[in-house]
Amino acid sequence: MADSHDTLNEIYAGWEHYQSHLIDALAPLSAEQLALQAAPHLRSIGVLAAHIIGARARWLKNFLNEGGDELLPLALYGGPDQPTPTAEELVSGLRLTWRVMQSALERWSDDDLAESFTRTRGGQTATLSRRWVIWHLIEHDLHHGGELFYSLGMNGLPTPDI
Repeated sequence: MADSHDTLNEIYAGWEHYQSHLIDALAPLSAEQLALQAAPHLRSIGVLAAHIIGARARWLKNFLNEGGDELLPLALYGGPDQPTPTAEELVSGLRLTWRVMQSALERWSDDDLAESFTRTRGGQTATLSRRWVIWHLIEHDLHHGGELFYSLGMNGLPTPDI
């Protein structure tokens, strides 16, 4: 029977593979293609990718205190009134946030994953473990990556075979 460490390694490997799909889909896109949307009221392909990167950077740097100052500009990605990064910048942001995440995952023990942090947002205080943050980033990547892939397909652009 596999232990929890083997299971986590398999999940992290799958997450990394999913990231490669995001990178492969975004890398060749022009500014015009990044601006395409599934519907006028939904985020564009580029804004969806920026939102994924921004969320990763904010959780890693601002909440878990992982990574260096190179994450600070990425934490703004996908925010209101922020320009949409180029495909090259998006790919770079995905790679950088993944490297920081991967470094942390390799370093953290089970006890580290269980450690909790408290944050206050909008007047609400929450105590969240590293384990919860990792799960949230996985579900966030999958949710918004799915939107991104759907938007690509709706606009006749290649999508990964997942």
